[in-house]
Amino acid sequence: ASADFAASDQLAALLGEPEFTSLYHHGAERSMFLAEIGGAAILAALFDTRTTLGMVRITTKSLVPRFAECFARLAESGPSGHVVHMETGWANEAESEIDRLFSDE
Repeated sequence: ASADFAASDQLAALLGEPEFTSLYHHGAERSMFLAEIGGAAILAALFDTRTTLGMVRITTKSLVPRFAECFARLAESGPSGHVVHMETGWANEAESEIDRLFSDE
């Protein structure tokens, strides 16, 4: 979804738009609506043929500003709670575990 928004930023620039704040992908049975949340996150709404893009857009139109406000408040307050320090090499271990979980063996 992040790469999708990065590519759409380039398309927006070609059209003279500062950005596209939402994207829609339509499939035969399932579709996906993506909405940027204040530059901090991406809301992904997955839906099937039982609903419409219009209903998803109406619902997310009120949710996105609320989520953006929450993320802004969190960013202003800074980190809280106990900080967990990760050991060196944790990313490699996590990647190996993910590979193991999704391997065909």
